[in-house]
Amino acid sequence: MLPADISYSHLDLWIQSWRPEAVDTLRDAALVLVSGSKREEAEIRLFVLPVVQSYMQHSRIPADVRQGVYEACHGFLNAHRSPVKRPNGSQFQGDIAAIGTQEINIEALLTECVKDATSSQGVDS
Repeated sequence: MLPADISYSHLDLWIQSWRPEAVDTLRDAALVLVSGSKREEAEIRLFVLPVVQSYMQHSRIPADVRQGVYEACHGFLNAHRSPVKRPNGSQFQGDIAAIGTQEINIEALLTECVKDATSSQGVDS
């Protein structure tokens, strides 16, 4: 569901119930590429191959997992809302930088949310 790579340290943000052994299994099966230094966990980046992403997007992700990721996206944006609420505030630069690191993932999730909402209402997209 996250088309851009993601930092290992940000997995808690997007998936609260993730387990390190699951990431290891996906890596061993060559379904997730890992880049960066194991010495610095914050630098490790995970990337799902496009063919795997495409396969999973066809209704193979359970609704509760999708909803959890949507809620995580909402929580992330809510936690970094100074660009909307206080653009001249002290947190503005940090919030803009944080949002920038996840911009592609946020855009993809917001697009999915709209598609899910319109398809559940019977609106053709």
